[in-house]
Amino acid sequence: MGRPYYPLREVNFFTSQLCIMGKVRMEDQLYGKLEELLTEMETDRQGYVRQIGVVSEKIAELRATVAVFSDTEAEIDYFGRVWPRFYGKLFYFLLLHRFWLYRHSIPPGRLPVFIRQEEARIARFFNQNRNFWAYYQCGSAAIAGQFTRAYSRSCILDPLSYLLDQEGATLASHFAAKGLAFEEY
Repeated sequence: MGRPYYPLREVNFFTSQLCIMGKVRMEDQLYGKLEELLTEMETDRQGYVRQIGVVSEKIAELRATVAVFSDTEAEIDYFGRVWPRFYGKLFYFLLLHRFWLYRHSIPPGRLPVFIRQEEARIARFFNQNRNFWAYYQCGSAAIAGQFTRAYSRSCILDPLSYLLDQEGATLASHFAAKGLAFEEY
């Protein structure tokens, strides 16, 4: 059923192997540049606004390069491997910025409560999406079809399918990105 997509843990190995062979994909080069820029940046008085801006710029560059997918396999690769890495970074910095803002606006004794609430929210996400996340992490072809726009359009009972850009995202890519962000958070 085609080659599996590569979740974040495998992408770094896969990308490094491609670098050794001299065949780095454009998306991987763009993500490498993003990682370099983020590593050089520090948090300042504005929290994570600059990091969010840098990630947003790279996402815009990525979207400009994607015109039409040649086949379903290319669409699955993009929404299963590429999209979640970029948007996972964006979601991660949005989470950090939210935490940064909250930390500076609450009484000192409330911070542990907020941290427990965040931990509970993350645990709830992984509990509710346990099967999907397990399949995604191992790169299973069993869920590959969920990374197509046609599948997302067919999920009419999921309210998120109406909120996402029908041509620029899938439900599965959104859940994968959110999971990557929560793992890093």
